[in-house]
This record gives sequence, C-alpha cells and structure tokens, in this order.
Amino acid sequence: ASKAAKCGKSGNLVVSMTLTSSGKAKNVTAISGSFKGTPTEKCIITVVKKHSFPEFSGADVSGIKFNYKL
Repeated sequence: ASKAAKCGKSGNLVVSMTLTSSGKAKNVTAISGSFKGTPTEKCIITVVKKHSFPEFSGADVSGIKFNYKL
C-alpha cells in the first residue's frame, strides 16, 4: 500500500487479482474507483504485479478484491 500511495492522491481503485502459491499476483484488473482509466490505475496495477506476497501451499486463489485508498 505504501508503494501504491506514490501513484496518486485523494482517490481509490478497486482491483481484482489471482494470487499464486508462489506469492505473485496475476490477472490484476481494475474493477472500479476514481482512478479507473487513468495513469494512476496503471501505476497501482504495476505495483501490485511487482509485489511479493507470502508463499503458501495449495491452489492459486482467484477473485481477490482489494480497495486501494490513497
């Protein structure tokens, strides 16, 4: 979230993603929010794709939604 905060000010973006067991986000897409369709959307999606989440055992988890509020 702190890296995404550098993307813009005063708004939000709801993203949907699949989290792989290796800790990577894939299929990251914007669903809604004031930053949808803006350069800030692209910045936040890039940050999410580059982030390393904790690894876990089992199948990938799809349909994860997160609201980035800046």
